[in-house]
Amino acid sequence: MSFLRLEHVHKRFGSTIAVQDFNLEVQMGEFVSLLGPSGCGKTTVLRIIAGFEQPTAGTVHLQDQDITHQPPNRRRMGMVFQHYALFPNMTAADNIGFGLRVTGVRREEIRQRVAALLNLVQMPDLGNRYPHQLSGGQQQRVALARALAIQPQVLLLDEPLSALDAQIRVELRGEIRRIQQQLGITTIYVTHDQEEAFSLSDRIVVMNHGCIEQVGTPFEIYNYPATSFVARFVGAVNQLRCEVLDPHRGQLRCGNQLVTMPGPLALQTGAIATIMIRPEALQLGERGGANRLAGQVCAITFRGPLVRVQLHLDNSESLVVDTLNTRQLQLPQIGDQQLISFAPESVWLVNGGG
Repeated sequence: MSFLRLEHVHKRFGSTIAVQDFNLEVQMGEFVSLLGPSGCGKTTVLRIIAGFEQPTAGTVHLQDQDITHQPPNRRRMGMVFQHYALFPNMTAADNIGFGLRVTGVRREEIRQRVAALLNLVQMPDLGNRYPHQLSGGQQQRVALARALAIQPQVLLLDEPLSALDAQIRVELRGEIRRIQQQLGITTIYVTHDQEEAFSLSDRIVVMNHGCIEQVGTPFEIYNYPATSFVARFVGAVNQLRCEVLDPHRGQLRCGNQLVTMPGPLALQTGAIATIMIRPEALQLGERGGANRLAGQVCAITFRGPLVRVQLHLDNSESLVVDTLNTRQLQLPQIGDQQLISFAPESVWLVNGGG
């Protein structure tokens, strides 16, 4: 039985539909990320769960109790915002204990719980510092500890790392996942950062224009995208327009070159289809699989551990190949004709043709 459940949630702001027919079940202790571009409705969903927004239609259930119209202070949910929202005139310890003082918890219990939370976020000796004396990462740890202080049933995080630099984001997201697993707390996390969603989540909800495009594990979302939007939004993907030659055998023609994918295809001979291939599924040379495509190298980009090679095919289509960057790597030159290869299993159609 689900711990948190949203059923047919719909939210309209005037003539603008922010969320439509949103359905989601979250299990106790699960970490679920809402992933999507700006304006897709993910923060609105989070605010509806928290009680800061009322849905135009639909219901929110927590442990089978309808909380749709409950005020935020009765939902026992902890919220961490994009901007830390710490009280500048309070120390880190006082910020963490603020919600406990408001609810009348005894002073000694507050002291013990704040000390435990400072240890949990690895700041045991920084409780007496004020926010301006803390780094951005430390301030976000305090905000997280403050949300956890009230022992919430659900932890809600609204792009909590977006204001931090890249290295601190990597460190802090590891801390968030460690703390979430240690406490076993049900967590809903809003982000537009794919890497964050993949590294943190048990499941990901990909959203677009207020709707759910796909719900699945990080492995499912990346390797088996359900729609062309998910395929394009999550990671890089090559898209090639092809003509179906033999649907039973999965054969297509891209320009003057043949591509085979697992058949049979739900398309007629002669139909125009869009195939998709991840750049890392392609390999320079002939050792990547049974499929072969040839093109002219038009760009080479170094991306740290990967090198991206872009080619133009004979039908004016282009594609990119990501290859592991090693010191022994032998790269083609711009202008060279280059053969690439890939397995039939790495090719897919989305929605019968993309």
